[in-house]
Amino acid sequence: MTELIVYTACIGPRSVLQEHECDDEDTDYVAFLNPQKEMESWIVMPGGLTSSPRRQQPDWPRLTARGWKALSNQVFSDHKYSLWIDGSMKLIKSPREDLEELMGDCDLVGYQHPRRNCVYEEIKTCKGDRVETFQARDDPFILEACQVKYKEEGMPKEYGLIENGFLLRRHTPALAEFNDLWMHEIAESSLEDQLVMMYCLWKTGLKWKALEGNATDNEYIEWVGHVGTR
Repeated sequence: MTELIVYTACIGPRSVLQEHECDDEDTDYVAFLNPQKEMESWIVMPGGLTSSPRRQQPDWPRLTARGWKALSNQVFSDHKYSLWIDGSMKLIKSPREDLEELMGDCDLVGYQHPRRNCVYEEIKTCKGDRVETFQARDDPFILEACQVKYKEEGMPKEYGLIENGFLLRRHTPALAEFNDLWMHEIAESSLEDQLVMMYCLWKTGLKWKALEGNATDNEYIEWVGHVGTR
């Protein structure tokens, strides 16, 4: 069993996963796919489909992918580290040799969001209230409820915002607590897991940091996009 696993999930016809270009045999590579297909560089696992009475059927693929994404410590309990990459990204290098430098003493790291540093600004974007967004990414009433909840509980503005298409985690008990809350909030509140993640980081006090650079174009991954659009 290797120390690091890189994994992703493509659920539904919108995403087509790319073969990765890594030659590091000391890293494991797993992809949860639905529909399944044969791949040379990824170990393919059935992606399944998670249903929810709180969500319409078109949302189920997103909910399913976010389940695999959130619960890294449960899915890969034998690995010390995991790296999640979105299906819109192509892995070009394993970060295994750089783990200590990237992680430091943190349990979660990702790249700093290039345009925002505040969960409340992210909520505005997800609601479609900003010029860069053409439509709401989730039910505006759900997003408004998130905003009210976060403010009532005292989450500060400018707490930080990272892009979670590249998410490196150390599997510790503290991370397990965070992951469980993250999955709960995704299932019970908003599917916009990026904004929900920041609330969960603040709520649990998990030690995290934002990496400088670009989450979609760095030495480890490159962005190739989805088949469809959001």
